[in-house]
Amino acid sequence: MKLQRFYSDLKDTVPPATHALAALSPLLWWSSLHNQYSLVLIIGAIIVGNLPDVDSAYSRIGRIVYPLAKRIETRFGHRDVTHSLLAVAIVAALSHGTCTLVSYLQSPISALISPWYWWPVFYLFHLLLDMLVGGATGVPLLWPAKRKFWFGIDIKAGSSGERVIFTVLFVFCILPLFINPTALSPSRIIRQSTGSTDMALYDYRQWEATHEVELEIKGTRQRDRTPISGRFTIHHVEGATFHLQNLENGTRFTAGQSGDVDVYLTRAVAHRAQQRVSATHTPTPGPLHLTRRTDLLDIELPTADLTPYDTIYLEDLRNFNQ
Repeated sequence: MKLQRFYSDLKDTVPPATHALAALSPLLWWSSLHNQYSLVLIIGAIIVGNLPDVDSAYSRIGRIVYPLAKRIETRFGHRDVTHSLLAVAIVAALSHGTCTLVSYLQSPISALISPWYWWPVFYLFHLLLDMLVGGATGVPLLWPAKRKFWFGIDIKAGSSGERVIFTVLFVFCILPLFINPTALSPSRIIRQSTGSTDMALYDYRQWEATHEVELEIKGTRQRDRTPISGRFTIHHVEGATFHLQNLENGTRFTAGQSGDVDVYLTRAVAHRAQQRVSATHTPTPGPLHLTRRTDLLDIELPTADLTPYDTIYLEDLRNFNQ
């Protein structure tokens, strides 16, 4: 009985896990290729990737907000308004407005929830997956129009076909770990999520010998107290002060958290850029060869005659004794 219940619970986790993987897949690949990660976006992908199913009181997310899910399901039904492009547009407007507001207020969470466009992307991938799994049911992309859209492949929800899709998405999500394992390490994700200047300085010290390093910053200009954000090249570092250069106009400025810098930093994330042309090349280790001195020259020399030196030495010795 316990085994059957465990198997039943395991099957119930497949749909939300599949939707989470569908939302995570574009984020993980983009993040791996651009060395930019946000722990908030990863968690957000898991939540927003399942958000359209809030119209079902029996879904995992519907059980969490049961009163709201029950009201939406009673009013519209499952796979209705929350599975439309209108819902995607609402999520896009909310995310864009929220990111704009917190950026204007110079809130530290601005960098954590940006860029805004990922949130509607997470939502949209749920709809695309629903056009494949349970495909014959379709999704009303053009709601309030009743026409349903699907990919023409009818994979039943909870079937072995859905489990195959789950496996494919799982493999697709872990591939970036092998392509860029350093950037996807937990410590790297934490560094980029916190935006600590100390961690940015540590990353710069690790990469400066072999690569150009860029610094993604958010801060305030000390001169006029205006906000500044962007990505700049690190020219060099003195102590804990970054000397940054804007490649577009060539201007340079200092940034840090001391009082004598041009820009006071509230967030800083270092990114490894292109490899330095003058980077020292480390030769590939090879086998150790031991050579005797007599083997350095491939010639044969006759044995030296040292008898004249012995005679001179004896005569000098007699003279010294006398």
